[in-house]
Amino acid sequence: MDMNGVYLGVGPLKRHIWFCRYVCAGTAVAEPNRIWGEKCSKADIVINQGPTAPLPSGIPTYTVEILNVCVSGCDISGIHLSCGWFSSARLINPKIFKRLRYNDCLVNDGKPLINGGTLSFQYANTFLYPLSVSRVNLMPGGVNSPVRAFNLVGGQAVVIDSLKGCCVWDTDRNEYVNYVGSWGHADDDEISVGSCSLAETMKKGTSFGTPCLSENVLAET
Repeated sequence: MDMNGVYLGVGPLKRHIWFCRYVCAGTAVAEPNRIWGEKCSKADIVINQGPTAPLPSGIPTYTVEILNVCVSGCDISGIHLSCGWFSSARLINPKIFKRLRYNDCLVNDGKPLINGGTLSFQYANTFLYPLSVSRVNLMPGGVNSPVRAFNLVGGQAVVIDSLKGCCVWDTDRNEYVNYVGSWGHADDDEISVGSCSLAETMKKGTSFGTPCLSENVLAET
């Protein structure tokens, strides 16, 4: 990394992306302090809840606190709770907590809960709902490396989808120039000689070191 905060320890494609996002942002954003060590897990999301004053109608209320206590310093996103048929007589901000379907409630609209951060809300019902963490996303920025997540320059991770010739496209259909060349040029004649499964893979590219959708699928298994 140079003195301007541009990461130089990767190939030209990623370096180009880092530089562009740094310049477009106008200013660098400091990466949250991260303590490298044991990985975080869903066990690092702690849920506390207890009774509070009832509504004027007499319906009991309960306050819920959700905390990220990961000692490794990770922000944890995609927090889902097992919540049964959760409902509330008191309106809850859906960006903080909402039920998507039976036994699946989403915290913070899926956005990261920062290390040491706490979210709280209050619900009203005749009984306390048991709440437990069912799953979380543990890949920073949605990719398998904090460097790839572009946190240092305030950017967002680029997840590559496919390539053709000198062009590479991400999953949002943004186009990049393949300066590295390690993705290959996906020549139609070369692809046709491979097996069906290999050909499908070659259409997407075979480069190491660049985020792709398959990494996210692997992380969920």
